[in-house]
Amino acid sequence: MKLDPRGSDARRALSGLLAAGEWAGSGGADAAAEALRGVSEDAASDGVLRELAQLKLVMLEGSSMDPSQRDEILAHLSRSGGPFEALALEQKAVALIEAGRDNDAVTLIRQIQKKPELSEALRRRLSEMMIALGIEPEPANSVPAE
Repeated sequence: MKLDPRGSDARRALSGLLAAGEWAGSGGADAAAEALRGVSEDAASDGVLRELAQLKLVMLEGSSMDPSQRDEILAHLSRSGGPFEALALEQKAVALIEAGRDNDAVTLIRQIQKKPELSEALRRRLSEMMIALGIEPEPANSVPAE
């Protein structure tokens, strides 16, 4: 029986992601970030798992991450049709707010809200961001009452 070498790479990436989650949950942010970096920089890692590690790293480090690295990662992850497009766009909006670019953040949030594939949880978070910015969120598309 021949083993699939990608299987061991995927297991290693998944182990790194799980370890990062454990460390982050127990206050070990530095260890979590190091595990996520390991997965995100491993060329042998499965593409989706590598991108998940990159997204989690951006979310974990936030504004403490080098801004150009953060922008580069989010630009890649927010590409049209990418598996983490909407979540990466949400993180771009967070970065804009942290940079004091509230008007740009509002514009981006409105663009994200137009995407039909958004989860209800993401729609709610985007609306909450708008409220925090002092903007009345647009009502969600709903079925009119009969």
